[in-house]
Amino acid sequence: MNLNDIDSAVKHIRETCKCMQCDSKFKKSDIHIIAATNIEGLFELRCTKCFSTTIVTVTNTSEPEITEQQSSEEIMPFISKNRSVTHDDILDIKNFLSKFDGNFKKIL
Repeated sequence: MNLNDIDSAVKHIRETCKCMQCDSKFKKSDIHIIAATNIEGLFELRCTKCFSTTIVTVTNTSEPEITEQQSSEEIMPFISKNRSVTHDDILDIKNFLSKFDGNFKKIL
C-alpha cells in the first residue's frame, strides 16, 4: 500500500467501522497503522470513549506498480525498521489480550 492507499483505507474505516463495545465512530487520530505490504494494511483502532482496541486488516484490490529498482524504504517509508518496542506497546498488547476472547473472526 502506498500513502494514497493508506489514506483511502483510513477514510473507508472511518466511514464503515464503529467501536464494537460502545458503537462510537472512530476519528482519524484513533486509527494507527501497524504494518503494510504492497496489498494489505493492518490497522489498530483505539476508541477514545471506552478505550477498547480493535485490529482491522484492509486489502487493496488494485495492483501496485513497483519497479525492480525500488527499495523497501521507497515503497514503505512510514515503517521504521529500527523501531524498538516501548513500554506503551507492551501495555497495549497486555490490555488487548486481557479483553481478547479468542475469536479471530471478530477482530479480523
